[in-house]
Amino acid sequence: MTSLFTVSISCANLEEAERVARRLVEDRLAACVQVHPIRSFYMWQEKLEEADEVLLVAKTLESKLDALEASVKALHSYEVPEIVATCIEFVNAEYAEWFRSVLPEDQIYEE
Repeated sequence: MTSLFTVSISCANLEEAERVARRLVEDRLAACVQVHPIRSFYMWQEKLEEADEVLLVAKTLESKLDALEASVKALHSYEVPEIVATCIEFVNAEYAEWFRSVLPEDQIYEE
């Protein structure tokens, strides 16, 4: 059975974040996506930048990471979008059961 992951994705604004979140869930690439406003400080082209962004936290399966990455890149406005996946070390049994029920490993739903 494939591992469960959380994926952090920073977006330029709420509109972009909601568009990406909806697509990931509709296409069954993520079981759930949470949306959080954040303030980011980062280096870009040798310059310190700061920006109000929106952070997505997507829950997915290891088997869907490549398709999730491709979808985010296709929808995202950034030249280099943040797509950082972390393996979930623990999840309660009921949540894991729900998670796997909405993300069948053998199917990817796309338009």
